[in-house]
Amino acid sequence: MKCGPENDLFPDLWNTSRTDIIFFCSPNNPTGHAASREQLEQLVEFARENGSIIVYDSVRYKRSVLARRK
Repeated sequence: MKCGPENDLFPDLWNTSRTDIIFFCSPNNPTGHAASREQLEQLVEFARENGSIIVYDSVRYKRSVLARRK
């Protein structure tokens, strides 16, 4: 699933074929862009509808998102 500036760094889920595993990283590297709550809900809905497993990597969250809140 391509995640580029043309789709707000979030996969175009509705034009993606079924997949068994979705590896999702947010905030992503190297931009530090974090998915919105709405985007994460869409990802979960897609996974439920397709029987996909989400592997979610949020290791950079504390550094990028929480640092911006200070």
